[in-house]
Amino acid sequence: MSNTAYNAFVILFGFCLLGLPIILISFSTTPPGIDQFNSSIILNTIDGDPSSALYLSETTKITGDSEDYWDSLIATEYLYEINNLTELLLNEELFMQNVSLTDYGGFSKKVHLFIVEMNITNLPTKEDIQTKYAELYNQYENGTFLFYAFTPAVYQAYHFSETSYPDVNHTIHDVYSTYAGSLEYLVTVQFYAEIEINNTPLQTSFVRLLILDNLGKVYFFLTDESGWFTVD
Repeated sequence: MSNTAYNAFVILFGFCLLGLPIILISFSTTPPGIDQFNSSIILNTIDGDPSSALYLSETTKITGDSEDYWDSLIATEYLYEINNLTELLLNEELFMQNVSLTDYGGFSKKVHLFIVEMNITNLPTKEDIQTKYAELYNQYENGTFLFYAFTPAVYQAYHFSETSYPDVNHTIHDVYSTYAGSLEYLVTVQFYAEIEINNTPLQTSFVRLLILDNLGKVYFFLTDESGWFTVD
């Protein structure tokens, strides 16, 4: 073996003994990317309106157990699909206080994505609300759950599987026309999560659209929520 070949062999062998382990160790400790670990909670309220933060927070408490809203809903077996957003946010806060990113980087296949954006704005025109609805929900989907104030004290609630499920744009028109003098806020929620619940990787996403009056009472609520799905 020539000196050149021998030297090349020594260099290559040395790399295998020293360089490759260093590379593997470096890769194993690489921080997770945003597609592997991302916890983002964005809450946009109205400048100069402290009540907007309170009203936005109150809307997160609407769940399938909110009987005032869902009392007239026939498809009660579906109500468990309406997430307790307050509980999810609190659980995420607790998770972030204790999580170690080393569990998600490098060779790890674990994923934790929790992405929420909530907005409360002053009430736009009826046409703007309908445009926002079209932006949030594609043309093939009206939403899964809908309730609105049929009268100030009585809600009409629907699941999309019911033959009586109303046209959403028409319902927005009715609510806006009936209560225009009282309505003041528009709330939108966009949520995506791919997290572990009870050691099971699960995924879900949903969009909510709400219309509130000047005291934070909900006159219209729409969501496309469905059950959590197991991530393979």
